[in-house]
Amino acid sequence: AVGKEITHAGWIAGLIFLVVYGAIAHGGAVAGGAYGKLADGTAALTAITRDLFGNAGIVLLGLIFLLACLNTCIGLISCCSEYFSQILPRFSQRQWAFFFAFVSMVISNAGLSAILAVSVPVLGMIYPPALVLILLSFWDGARKRKLVYPLAIAFTSVTSIIVVLATGGFMTIPGLTSFLMDSIPAIVRELLWVGPALVGILLGWFLSPAPSAEAA
Repeated sequence: AVGKEITHAGWIAGLIFLVVYGAIAHGGAVAGGAYGKLADGTAALTAITRDLFGNAGIVLLGLIFLLACLNTCIGLISCCSEYFSQILPRFSQRQWAFFFAFVSMVISNAGLSAILAVSVPVLGMIYPPALVLILLSFWDGARKRKLVYPLAIAFTSVTSIIVVLATGGFMTIPGLTSFLMDSIPAIVRELLWVGPALVGILLGWFLSPAPSAEAA
């Protein structure tokens, strides 16, 4: 019953997030260019809000960001500090919480552009295999074929790393990078990992030994 309620709440929250972030993206796409070259999306959103609602809108926007980010920060700091206090019990959960809060404060003052310059390539490598892991968790058959998980994650991870290195201008692998990047339109390159993930799943399924009757 709890799982069912959480699923329903997740769908509702997901749809609301889709509407909110879709509206923000639309506003930036339509009006962002009117303000010239701004530092980042935050500057564009601030400029749009100031023109539409004045200083009161800026205060409201700040409160919205405070409420939206505060609970996330508290949850992340609590989870991370609890986890690290278990694997490194020399330091208490409170000490880890102070550490993560301090490090986060220092990093946040670097500015959004600097944070994105570092985090976007890292997230581009992490998100595809993480999404594959989440999707595979809904498929009971993947657990019964021991090669599905490792091959799917391996194919996805290698592809996402190659794409991030190429699009970020870090490095290219002769032959392989051009084959992957030129095989699909640039607009869907962020989803280039989907094909290798499916190949890994299929290979893992057919190469794994069939589960025994007891396991099935």
